[in-house]
Amino acid sequence: MITIIAILASMLLPALSRAKEMGRRAICLSNLKQIGLGLVMYADDSSDDLPYNLVSYRWETEMMWFIQDAPMNHIGEWHPLGLLYHEEYVSDMKVFVCPSNEAEIPSEYDPVLMASEVGVPANGGMVWSTFALNIRGRKGPHDYTSPDDGYGLLEQGPYGLLGGKAKFSRCAAEKFLCASDGVGTPRGKPPGNHASHTLGGNLPAGFQILFFDGSVHWVSDVYHELAWDPVFNVFGNYADWHQFWTYTEDTLPD
Repeated sequence: MITIIAILASMLLPALSRAKEMGRRAICLSNLKQIGLGLVMYADDSSDDLPYNLVSYRWETEMMWFIQDAPMNHIGEWHPLGLLYHEEYVSDMKVFVCPSNEAEIPSEYDPVLMASEVGVPANGGMVWSTFALNIRGRKGPHDYTSPDDGYGLLEQGPYGLLGGKAKFSRCAAEKFLCASDGVGTPRGKPPGNHASHTLGGNLPAGFQILFFDGSVHWVSDVYHELAWDPVFNVFGNYADWHQFWTYTEDTLPD
C-alpha cells in the first residue's frame, strides 16, 4: 500500500506543480497588462511620450529607483518603471513582481519592502522590478544612438534618436517589445540573479511578453535561446543592449 501511495504521489506532484505555475503565470500576465495600461495612460497625459530615461544607470531595464550615490555623483532618480509607480499610474507595488520569480535574494522583491524603500533615500538604495522594460536606444545621458556609430544593438529602439524620450505611437507602429519577465543579474550586485517561470530549474522555460498594443503573449524558451546574448556572452535582458530587445513582435520565434 505504501508503495502504491508513493507511486501515485510521484505522478501527482508534477501535475500539481504545473497547475500552480499556470496560476502564477496568469497573475504575471495580469501584472504586465496593468503595466501596459499604465504606459498608455502616461502617454495619454504626456503628448504620446513614454516615461523619460535621462537617468543614471539608464541601461537598467528592471530598475525603478536609484538612490544618490555620492562617490559616483549620482542623484536619487526615478527610472521609467518607477515613474509609473511614483505618478500612480500603477499604484500597487505587487504589480511589479511576478509571483513565479525565483531570486538569489528573495527579500529584494518583497513588495512591502520595495514600497518602503522606493523614492526614500534614507531607507534604501536601489529598487528593482522583476519585469524588464524595453528602453533600448540610449547611448549616453544626452547622446542617443545614430545609425552609423557602431552601436548596432542600440539602433532604432524605443528610445533611439529621441533624446531620452520615446513615443508610444512609434513603438506600437514598429511593433517593439514593450516589457517582459526579467532575467539575469542586474549590475552584478543585489538583488542578484533571478528568473521567472523556471519550473524548478535555473533558467526560464519561457517569457510573458507585453506588446505596445496591450496584448501579452507567452513565448516558450525551453532551450534557453531567447535571452542568450552571443555578443556579450550572457543570459539576460536586464540591460538595454541585450539581444533580447532587438526582437519585434514579427521576429520573435514561434
